[in-house]
Amino acid sequence: MQIKREILDASIFLVDDSPTSLRLFEKILKDAGFSHITSFQQESQALVAMLTKPPDLVLLDMILHQTTAVDILKTLKNNIKTRNLPVIVLSHSSDENLILQCLQQGAEDFIPKESNPLEVLVRINNILTRNYYMKSLFEKNRRLEEDIRFAAHVQEKFQKMTNLHMKHHHVEVIWHPYNIASGDFYFATSFPHEKTFFFLLDVSGHGVGAALVGFHLNFLTQQWIATRSLASAEHLQRYVEWINGEMEKEYGAMGIFLSGIFGLCDEESETIHLISAGSPPPIVQTETFATVELKNSVAIGVVSPAIFHLNSFSTKSWKRLLFFTDGIYEIQSPSKEMLSISGFLQILTSLEKDGKFSLANLYNRIAKEYAYHFEDDVTIFMLEKIP
Repeated sequence: MQIKREILDASIFLVDDSPTSLRLFEKILKDAGFSHITSFQQESQALVAMLTKPPDLVLLDMILHQTTAVDILKTLKNNIKTRNLPVIVLSHSSDENLILQCLQQGAEDFIPKESNPLEVLVRINNILTRNYYMKSLFEKNRRLEEDIRFAAHVQEKFQKMTNLHMKHHHVEVIWHPYNIASGDFYFATSFPHEKTFFFLLDVSGHGVGAALVGFHLNFLTQQWIATRSLASAEHLQRYVEWINGEMEKEYGAMGIFLSGIFGLCDEESETIHLISAGSPPPIVQTETFATVELKNSVAIGVVSPAIFHLNSFSTKSWKRLLFFTDGIYEIQSPSKEMLSISGFLQILTSLEKDGKFSLANLYNRIAKEYAYHFEDDVTIFMLEKIP
């Protein structure tokens, strides 16, 4: 029988109080090409060795001098280092009850000692091969998770609010990725004459791929700022049209798009200019909280060229303006009740009435009432007037 080299490198423990049985199975294994074989006649020594440095496979006699395979399997199952250790039980016995107990305690297989050597090797090879690929997959997943966590760390550093010099407002953000790395991202920066540009965008999908699209848009935005202006409503509209063309060119064929909002806050004229690209309606607080109905435009990257509608409002009477990604509507209670816009407004009103309004308190209230049943990335971006 041909066994792959990586399988032949496996370490195997043989545990049997019969020297004859040990010699028999040692020969079967050595003849097949296995070389990392350790034999034990004393079950106590074998158990210590398993718990100290678990092998890749154990061949365990069902009936030993002082115990049975069932007791050893229980011990292995109760130890974090050995609970997944594969064990094949060997026996001359055909006691079905004992065999069943071994299988219930986690034995992978049962081999009668009088079995054909080829059958023994086939069963051993099957278990070792499965475990080899499971370990390989586990290691790949571990490395992938490390990469994702590193990407999330970098992404968090990339979420930028640079050179903010706002006299009459301040910006606050809550950013909650659904699964380590996020498809939500934001940006804000100030220009001369009391103008501040910002965006809050949501890439279709989750994870590292969506985060990389965010990095790309961030780079393009920095490129625009370095060579052109973003200090007027007309410049804002041209920038969004250009970004849409770049995103459609790069990602349109993949079906990837971005929804969100772009804004320019002009403190000098007490005006805000907004372009909504498939974004949920923002919420404004004057005396009360209410949604702001915007003339919506197509999501970024769906089609190019596209028309993006400019919405301009006075900021004189408002206290706060909140923007958020659509993940806010996908938050579910344990009873599967979705957080609606009316429910969101009620939470906002309650916090303001109690004098406890802040984005941190808002997030904590939602998380508490909806038991952290978040089904998407959630980001809330707030412009608040300084008293």
